[in-house]
This record gives sequence, structure tokens and C-alpha cells, in this order.
Amino acid sequence: MRSVDIAENVAGGAAVPGLLPRVTPVGAGVSPAVVPHNDGGQPVQSVSRRTVFTPTPDAFADIYEEDVHLSVWQRQLSPALTAECEAFLDQKGFNSHRLVVPAAKIQNLGDVIPGLDAFPNLCADIELLADMFTCLFDLNAIGIRLSVLSDTMCPRFHVDRVPCRLITTYSGVATEWLPHDQLDRSKLGAGGGGLSDAESGLYPSTQSIQSLAAGEVALLKGELWAGNEGAGLVHRSPAVAPGSQRLILTFDFASSDD
Repeated sequence: MRSVDIAENVAGGAAVPGLLPRVTPVGAGVSPAVVPHNDGGQPVQSVSRRTVFTPTPDAFADIYEEDVHLSVWQRQLSPALTAECEAFLDQKGFNSHRLVVPAAKIQNLGDVIPGLDAFPNLCADIELLADMFTCLFDLNAIGIRLSVLSDTMCPRFHVDRVPCRLITTYSGVATEWLPHDQLDRSKLGAGGGGLSDAESGLYPSTQSIQSLAAGEVALLKGELWAGNEGAGLVHRSPAVAPGSQRLILTFDFASSDD
């Protein structure tokens, strides 16, 4: 059975690459728009941002809407894929793999990620998502990171200096994020004055913190998306309970001469 056929079965038949339109890509090298400032030199939040959640991969195309900075395909993993992810976590010696894969080779990820070929459902799903990502943005290569984590990778809220990133958590707790209208961006990073995010005033209360679910596939618009400077999705890795693990996958824009 072809990897796409396996992945469609795993995802309940909802993942069909043909549903995604081929749209004009946003180049990683395009300079973002200048953020307006007031007379005091402080940035002015002139454009609102919203999130989109849908039960089909059609959600991905919504990332091209100017006011959308998070687009989520609300899928649930099949029992077969869930069991395979748990088995993947139980294997010894796998920590993380980062690599750039040309679009022409994404249907053979089992050959380039050690041990992945022993998990056909997981391999097929990653190949399918990679195909969707490259089609959506018309990329000739993507950066892939597949990680097993037993601690918190990025505990502070932050924004990514990328045009757009795909992230999905196959097992364990998933990415946390803050709505655009419920945070003070001046408190990010050094602006927090050495205080924790909870103490700095970055967000008004813990009720502002939102969380993705395992299995959901999210597109996070970053600071290098043209016109999105100062409006990248603010997010963080969730706390991992002692003895627990996460299996996460991310895609980034990349280029290849192959």
C-alpha cells in the first residue's frame, strides 16, 4: 500500500492532498512590513490576529489570510497510529533528528530518518504532512525535526523568527499559546525584566493560556511572514510531567539544490 493510502486510513480519510489549493507562496526572504510606532516610539498594534480551527486540512489555506496567525486542523489520530507512536517512544536510543529533505524525496523518509521505516503508519503520516506543507507553500525542500522529549524544550513564551512553522504532537501534552488580544508583547524575552512569564505581566491570568491537543496539526505564522512582524504567534512548550514523554514533529521552510 502506498504511504499516502496508509496515511489517509490512519487519519480517518480526511487527509487528501488534493483538497489543498496551490497558492502563491510567501517567500522566506521577503522583508516584512514595518510596524508603525506612536510618538513615544512604542509599536502600535494596528492589526488584529485570529485563529482558525477546522476538522479538515482545508484549514491550512486559511494561513494566507492576513489576520490569521494560527490555523489548526483538528484531527484525531487512529488507534493504529496512536499505538505505533507509543511504540516509537518505547524504543531506546532515539532522541531527535533534524534534516533538510528535498521535496522530491519526502515520500522516502523511512530511508533518511533512522528507524522510522519500522513504523509504517507514522512514517506515512509524516510523509503526507510533508507533501501537504510543500504543496501549500510551493517549496522545493523542507526542514524536518522529529523529537522525543522528556523535559520542556522552550518553557518561555516566545515568537519564531520564521515565515511559518508546522507543528504536531503525536503523543503527550501539546503546544501552548496566547491569543493576540490577551498579551503584552513588550514583556516577551528581555522585556520581562528577569521575571517569569506569569510574574512579568505578559498575560493577565493563566486562563489566557490556550493549548493544542495531541494529533492536531497547526500552522504557526512567525515574525518573518511578510507583513506579520510584531504579530507572530506567541507560544511555548508545555511542562512535561516526570516520567512522561512527548513525540513532536515540526516543519520549516528550506531550500535545496537537489
